[in-house]
Amino acid sequence: MLVSNVSEKCGIHSELGILFYMSIFKQFYSLLLGLFLLVVTGIGYIQFTEIRELLAHQMDSELNNTSQTLAVTLEPALEAGDSDRVETLLQALFTKGNYQEITLTWVVDGHQQSWTSTDEKMVAPAWFTGLNLFTVPEETIMIRSGWMDLAELKMVTQADVANTQLWEIVRNSLIIFCGLFILIALLARFILSRLLRPLSAIASHTHKIAQHQFDAPLPVPEIQELRPVVIGINNMSKQLQQNFLILNEEVITLRENNLIDKVSALPNRQYFIDRINSWMDEPGTGAILLARFDWLQQLHNQLGFQIRDDTIHLLSQTLKQKLNQASNTVVARIADYEFAFLFTEQEHKQLQKQLHTLIQAINQEISKAGYQPNHGFAIGISERSNQNSASELLAQADNALQQAVQGNTVYHWFENHQQLLFSKEQWRDMLNNALTHQQFSFRWQPVHYHHDGAIIHQEIFCQLKHDQQRIPARHFMPYIEILALGAALDRCLIESLHQNGILKQSQTPVAINLTTHSITDPDFRDWLAGYLAGSPYTDKLLFELPESAIYANQQACEHLSEIFKATGAEWGIDHFGRQLSSMDYLQSLRPSYVKLDQSFAGTKDNHHKNELCRALINIARGMEINIILTGIQTREQVDYAATLNTCAYQGFIAPPVDITEVVQEYG
Repeated sequence: MLVSNVSEKCGIHSELGILFYMSIFKQFYSLLLGLFLLVVTGIGYIQFTEIRELLAHQMDSELNNTSQTLAVTLEPALEAGDSDRVETLLQALFTKGNYQEITLTWVVDGHQQSWTSTDEKMVAPAWFTGLNLFTVPEETIMIRSGWMDLAELKMVTQADVANTQLWEIVRNSLIIFCGLFILIALLARFILSRLLRPLSAIASHTHKIAQHQFDAPLPVPEIQELRPVVIGINNMSKQLQQNFLILNEEVITLRENNLIDKVSALPNRQYFIDRINSWMDEPGTGAILLARFDWLQQLHNQLGFQIRDDTIHLLSQTLKQKLNQASNTVVARIADYEFAFLFTEQEHKQLQKQLHTLIQAINQEISKAGYQPNHGFAIGISERSNQNSASELLAQADNALQQAVQGNTVYHWFENHQQLLFSKEQWRDMLNNALTHQQFSFRWQPVHYHHDGAIIHQEIFCQLKHDQQRIPARHFMPYIEILALGAALDRCLIESLHQNGILKQSQTPVAINLTTHSITDPDFRDWLAGYLAGSPYTDKLLFELPESAIYANQQACEHLSEIFKATGAEWGIDHFGRQLSSMDYLQSLRPSYVKLDQSFAGTKDNHHKNELCRALINIARGMEINIILTGIQTREQVDYAATLNTCAYQGFIAPPVDITEVVQEYG
């Protein structure tokens, strides 16, 4: 897996705090229970021995007393030679007593009278009686009359009663001891949990600190020995949180200094050009609008630069508000009186609506400044096509702007005479059919470690199969977004990778870029959760979310993050650092890795962008998130990326390759 592999090389946080707490709790708990058992066992053994000796002594005493009394009772009958009376007395004693054997031998003629018992009067278990805890006592005495011997009496008692009494005592004691043990165990657990609660809180708090989740400070415990520990951890947490905030502020400051126009608070030309280049390197739709505001120059000439700057700031705020600026819209100030607009993931009709909204917003500010609406400004529009490069698209937009200025019109739309590959309805039918029958082929591009060049994972790219041709994603992905088929496409691709054996054959994980529609679709998230829970290849799948989707709908991304965490899947953030917002989302989402936007690949000779790139890397490394630099095309860029302390790199230095052979080999 990516995290386990990369973490070996880039470092991972530990959970020693929780293990320490569990170890302390178990040790104390085991010690208390062990001591209790030891004490109870010792006391029980002593009591058992004393009771056994007492019962044995009691049997000896009773036998001795009975034999002496019986000798006195039998003496008259023996002197008279009354054997019947002797037998009656002995029979009565034997019947009522607990004797195993009674034998009377007459001295005169050697005649014997004997009584033997075969009845078992046991209540104790056989195994307990079989321990032979008691020696069976016997007594032999000579009955005399004066100096004349009359008879010899032998009496052997039984140990059944003693065994029964001892067993009942042992059984009752065990019941009491077991009850006490359970009570003591519960009480000890409660007391230990209460006493060690500060340690539990410390362990949980340190774990969150390792995850860069900073909660409220821990309350100082009453236990004197733990107070310095808690105070130290609170100070450490505060310091780490402050470090993260400092890094985040550094990124914001660098962006404001290098990528934000001071007057309008909008992105500047450099950021706008980077966004266009990144946008053109990916499949998509949209347009570039260039606007020139000559009325601002008139305002400057009449009222001075301060009024002009205030008006520019108000105009900028209005434009952002009216255009509902989100992740798919960029408004930038690229010159004193020129603004640029980038509308992504929007088709022609949507662009027309955006244009009308833009004109209304401009006229609103023109009217406030006391000028005539629809005068003093011009707009040029160039819509993206698959054959355009970024520079060509900008040139077309600038050409359209000049046409609008020369024609004294509000806007001019650059006429692109390129014929569409398919109509929108044809794309709809073609894509629905491809999704139904899984008519997609795959390519993948490796991501390499800096350390040894090993492959971390392969990023998947798909192509549409149509009439024995393969249509690249840059042609059909715009219509996937327009037709809201992103969730269906992602589900189809995941199932295809499984069914075609690519996941089984691949030696490394494969990464899938989820569409914006998939991220925000609850039904897709439910399906993905079920698939990952039952798939044997969860460790072979990685998912990448664009940073723009996080800013557009962070809650949906958090839901996906919870699904990935629950199922053990890993995920990353694509285009990291492209947006001009805070990095606070990293604390709640906790991705496995981030892919720096490819605009940072060539920052070696750009001091300001190099500083921003390093600041972004420091934030991710501080949270132990692995960093992959994208857009790498040359060995020089690879060497430079290694100096930035990134873990890996990706780009056309290792271009995507067809993986049809893998499927054929598996089949």
